[in-house]
Amino acid sequence: FLWVIDPASGKYWNFDVRNLPDNLSAPLSSTTAQACYDPATDVVYLVGGYGWLADGSNMKTFNTIISFPLGKMVDAVAQPSPDSAAIRGLMKFSQDDRFAVTGGELFQLGGSFYLVFGQIFNGQYRAFGGSDTGFYQQYTSQVRRFTLNPGTLKILSYGATPDSAFHRRDGNIIASIDPATGTERIA
Repeated sequence: FLWVIDPASGKYWNFDVRNLPDNLSAPLSSTTAQACYDPATDVVYLVGGYGWLADGSNMKTFNTIISFPLGKMVDAVAQPSPDSAAIRGLMKFSQDDRFAVTGGELFQLGGSFYLVFGQIFNGQYRAFGGSDTGFYQQYTSQVRRFTLNPGTLKILSYGATPDSAFHRRDGNIIASIDPATGTERIA
């Protein structure tokens, strides 16, 4: 579901993403997608995530990026009967295997996006492995820097900095300010 919550009044609204096409509903239903919000443009970006394929046959890390204007999406979801076509019309969608990440973090600094660490996990997760795992897992061990065409969400420039010392997912990674220079950074 997409949820809108008004903390002042306690009112809330929702929209079932299963009313959208499969290429949107499956990644929007995933877990540990990377997300960031650009206050200058009022746009939310969602990258990757791990979840069920729309047909329910298996689980995968999605290679998607989805964006939408937050204010307009709030207005659309908060309608008495949210219109699926209107909500779909607000979303932009693209696919690229470089977006297939779950459990990382996404930041936007200085006009570039940074997709930090995470993993690709395909198949159904088994907490302690076992003989019938049938899954594939690979840590990115990378910080990926890219720019996007805002109209198509296609990658315009891309670079990856591998760092095997950071073989991880689900980390505590935050935007911060360098106290010595006052510049934005990721920590």
